[in-house]
Parts: sequence; structure tokens; C-alpha cells
Amino acid sequence: MKGNNVILKDVNGVDFNFLEFIKTNDCVVFLYPKMGQSGKFLDDDLKNKEGMTGCTLQTKSYENLKDEFLKNNFNIVAIGSHSFEKQKAFKQEVEASFIFLNDEKFILEKELGLKTFNTNDGNKFYFRQTLVFKNSKLIYKHDVKDAQSDASQTLKFIESL
Repeated sequence: MKGNNVILKDVNGVDFNFLEFIKTNDCVVFLYPKMGQSGKFLDDDLKNKEGMTGCTLQTKSYENLKDEFLKNNFNIVAIGSHSFEKQKAFKQEVEASFIFLNDEKFILEKELGLKTFNTNDGNKFYFRQTLVFKNSKLIYKHDVKDAQSDASQTLKFIESL
């Protein structure tokens, strides 16, 4: 990534230096759309695209496997583009205990070439994607089709390293 700082917000609205974090932590980062009401405004081709739904299932799957990721020395980070207040509510709703970050400004889209889409009500979201960082480097980037199996598939990848 370019530069020394990639500042996102945590669920409390506090600055979080993502670049510094990945320099010192191996981690799995999953980006999720969590469209809420904007989901009603998807184009027909996006409505039928695999991976557009399942934020709750995906997040709970990562939470259920969190100890396995930690045993392999990988932290879990969830990133969404909705407000940090909505992220905080979602994190509490699914009882997740890992890091949630807000990227409303789509900083990582530019930094990492991540895929996004727009709904017809004018909102922008990340497609569901999973990234693995090891030793400060992006070593795995995956477009998620099956939200529920993403965590287990990513864990298998990490265990194969």
C-alpha cells in the first residue's frame, strides 16, 4: 500500500491506522456489503449475483472460528462501508468479538484495488471480498460467493501456509 497511513474508523469512531496494524499483525480481512434498505435498489444483475447476501452468516462463521484463526496467529478484521454507528450495532447484534472498521471513504478501494458497486438509491458498497495479510503483504485476495463457508475456506488456506 502507498504511504505510511491508511486511517479508518473503528466502531466507536476512533481513528485506526490499518497500515500500521498489518505491519505488525497477520490478519484475515473480510469486506462485507451490509446493504440494509439499499438492497431494495439493486439492479437485477446484482440481485442475482452470488455473495450479495449473508453478512450475518459470514460474520458469525468468523466468530465461531476465531480461536482457530488466533491459534494460527491471525487476527480477524471486518470492514464495511456503512457508518461506524451502524457497524457497532451490527457487531453487537451478531456478538462478534473481533475488530470492525469503517471505510465510508473507500480508502482501501484505491489502495488495494477492491471491487465496489452502487445501488440505485445512490449508495456505494464493497462487494464481499476476503484478504489475507502475512508479514505485511497481501498474500490472498478472494471474491466471496458463499458467505457461510468463507471463514472455513479461509482457515484452510491459512493452515496450508
